[in-house]
Amino acid sequence: MTRIPPIVAVLAAGALASGCGGGKPAAARSADTAARIVDLTGSTFAPDRVDLKLGQTVTFVDQDAIAHTATAEGTFDSGILRQGERFDFTATKAGTFHYVCSFHPGMAGTVTVTR
Repeated sequence: MTRIPPIVAVLAAGALASGCGGGKPAAARSADTAARIVDLTGSTFAPDRVDLKLGQTVTFVDQDAIAHTATAEGTFDSGILRQGERFDFTATKAGTFHYVCSFHPGMAGTVTVTR
């Protein structure tokens, strides 16, 4: 007979317990909290369009060897991001927000926020 190490049993019990209870089904929860990441790479935003619902967050990550910003005038401004740095924007109002890199104005994208 094979014995299950106690830590495995504890971890399995915790995983089962965390899936129990009310609230949204697991599929709905993961869709609501799915990571929205925009890479600043090759002097572009990838992807250059992001759709959010109120309360959701998009993370901008500078993957380039040069500095960039993600700036939507009056809505958000990452400040200077250097390689490996990140900036989170959490949507608090609905609308379509156009953003650019203030160093490279041809580098542009859009965040659309719905209710």
